[in-house]
Amino acid sequence: MNKPWLKSYDSGMPPNLSYPACSLSSLLHESAKEFSERVAILFFGHKITYRELASRVNSFTSALIRLGVQPGERVALLLPNSPQFVIAYYGAIQAGAIVVPINPLYVAREISHILSDSGATIMVCLEEVSETIFSLLPETQVKTLIFTQFKEYLPFFKGLTYTLLKQKRGEKTDSASAHTVKTYSLKELISTTAAPPPRF
Repeated sequence: MNKPWLKSYDSGMPPNLSYPACSLSSLLHESAKEFSERVAILFFGHKITYRELASRVNSFTSALIRLGVQPGERVALLLPNSPQFVIAYYGAIQAGAIVVPINPLYVAREISHILSDSGATIMVCLEEVSETIFSLLPETQVKTLIFTQFKEYLPFFKGLTYTLLKQKRGEKTDSASAHTVKTYSLKELISTTAAPPPRF
């Protein structure tokens, strides 16, 4: 088979790579053992080590299992590129769930279509979009919402500035409480250290 792109490879670069027969979450935990204090995520100056990341992923996995999430269940993530996305992604796949990532720039109609089409029953999203999400729920199978705030992983002063700017624009920074779905805080769900759960 002709592979013209191989001529662009650097000298010594093999045409194929061998990948270990292991889960994606196991690779994270192996990195946490080998590089525990190295920075895994750098978010606007806030650093999260591999050890911290693995711990929070374990905590979120355990939380999902306590909430009744079953292997193969769809978990939607309406989150920007942030530590929360990484934690929720690894935590969900480690619980055996199927992740449904949704572009946070999508309009309500697009979000509703993806939620309905995927059959997602649980969703992780920013509190800042809570009103939009609650308005879409009757059209979906989502029964559980897990909220987070963008500022939670910002350094103190950047987080304070973010809050002030949101208030200045007249945007709500907290979620409504009186709704038929169950709502949780991602920050609270991962606040308790948990042992590595069973792998699926």
